[in-house]
Amino acid sequence: MDLATLKNTLSTDIQCREYLATLRWKNGFVCPKCQHNEAWKTKEMKYKCKKCGHKLSVTSGTVFQNSHVPLNKWFLAIWLFAEYGKKVTADMLQNELELGSNRTALSIIKKLKKAKLTTKIKKLGHTVEITQHPFDFRGQKIYVLVATEIIGNALGQIRIQKSEYRNKTQIIDFIKNNVLPYDLFINDLKPEQKKKQVGIVTQLLTQEDMGSDYNKLIKSPSYQYRFTKKVLYNFKDWMYMKCPKDKFEQGCKIYCVIHNSKYISMTFEELLEKLLLQKVRK
Repeated sequence: MDLATLKNTLSTDIQCREYLATLRWKNGFVCPKCQHNEAWKTKEMKYKCKKCGHKLSVTSGTVFQNSHVPLNKWFLAIWLFAEYGKKVTADMLQNELELGSNRTALSIIKKLKKAKLTTKIKKLGHTVEITQHPFDFRGQKIYVLVATEIIGNALGQIRIQKSEYRNKTQIIDFIKNNVLPYDLFINDLKPEQKKKQVGIVTQLLTQEDMGSDYNKLIKSPSYQYRFTKKVLYNFKDWMYMKCPKDKFEQGCKIYCVIHNSKYISMTFEELLEKLLLQKVRK
């Protein structure tokens, strides 16, 4: 949906509520009390179950419930976030939506970021560095497997997982679970060919470990793993600041989700659907 369509077709509260209903009840209305699938629409834009009489708004139980921000402004905020992502600041949102409070803009951005974090991410592709590193964390020596995606000459998504030292089974499972099926990828391929294929560079596996698949790895003893080093530097800082001693594995997952959210592209409709599923504190 482009901005002109959004402003022309979803500019009133009624239009926005009608649109929300089509997303929330794609397969038809379902009463949360008795599970009946028929309802009357009231003058107050609520839905009244034909069986038990329960009334609810299309915004009930969502982040939009009891929000003092009109739905058309919410929709504009969602569109801006879908289009510009992290470039959307609280000051920008406050000005664009003509909000009276910067705190309100910050609250909206927080909810939008949370919705984006729940998106299932794709497996790693392009070229992927696979390494294992010792990690001294609050008096514990822990080994982590790290997968770092390289897109052109830039860092992409990452995966970090606690592991046993040089455990071949764990390493191979880690690759299978986190990397797209890797094609033949050798150093003398032409640049245009490399763009179309997935390759792995690692010093953790041998011919004996991988069999015929070993020829699908980039094997270079002089490879520097500079992208992984950058990831580990930032990861260590974040873990020491944010992660309790007994939550190491959970911290790995959270850090990866936060990092990878930068590489998730979502449409206005997809982001709006995620917001509808976001749990609201009572």
